[in-house]
Formats: sequence, C-alpha cells, structure tokens
Amino acid sequence: LTTTNTALRILINDRVQVANADVRYAQLASNNDFTSTNQMRLGAPVKTTTANAYTLAIADAGFYHRLNFSGATAVGVTIPANSTEAIPIGSEYMFIRTGADTSVLFQPAGGVTLNSESGKTKIAHRWQSAVCKKVATDEWDLMGTLT
Repeated sequence: LTTTNTALRILINDRVQVANADVRYAQLASNNDFTSTNQMRLGAPVKTTTANAYTLAIADAGFYHRLNFSGATAVGVTIPANSTEAIPIGSEYMFIRTGADTSVLFQPAGGVTLNSESGKTKIAHRWQSAVCKKVATDEWDLMGTLT
C-alpha cells in the first residue's frame, strides 16, 4: 500500500470492510491471527506435511497444505466428525500433492458426509490439488483434480 491509497481492507470476523485511511503500509500478524482491525491477509500460509497420515485440525484451517508423503500405498487425510474436532463451518483446507510416490485419499470419519464429483476422493498424481470446505456440522465439499 502507498500513501496514494485511500482504502485499507480490514478483516473482521470473516467480513471484509473498507475504511477510508491514508496508509503507508500494513503489518501482518506473526501468529497468522488476521482478526484484528489493523491486519491484512495477503494469502494462505504454507504448511508442509510429511507424515504418512493427516487429520484435519482447527489450527490448520486456511492453510495451503503441501502433502509430501512417501511410500507405495495411498495415504489418508481424515476428515473428523464435528464431535471429535469442532471445526467452524466455512473453514477451508487447500492441498497439493508434492510427493512423487504416494496418492492421497480423503477419508471421512463415521457420520461425516463428503460431497465430491462422482464420489471421487483421491489426488492420484503429483502436483494435483484439492480444496476441502466444511459446509455444515458434519458435511464437507471436496473439489479439485480428483480420481
């Protein structure tokens, strides 16, 4: 942002409001907490996962997940029931498969509905991606390059 800018985007409780201001720059929070009135989010923080299993967690919502699994069998990304992990509705998880050897399979826990095109739930090839979004208490949408 420069001094010629007359508007600053402010992220408050998942709503973007525009306030008139003469601003030279905006600082980012070091803890990725973009809810205060003086913060602006420039993109999703990156998180690399190398473990051979991953379960969605509240703390990881909004991250760009680079999945670098290794091994010859498909590795599971578990989508937990709300009773296990109360992830807020509207939360998103972005995934890209960076590992060469292992496909990534999204697995809903018991009682969780996972909506996807024709029931596809696997990232089969390197550099393919998917987004998982919570749309109801125990319902998720999965979209992307899936097989």
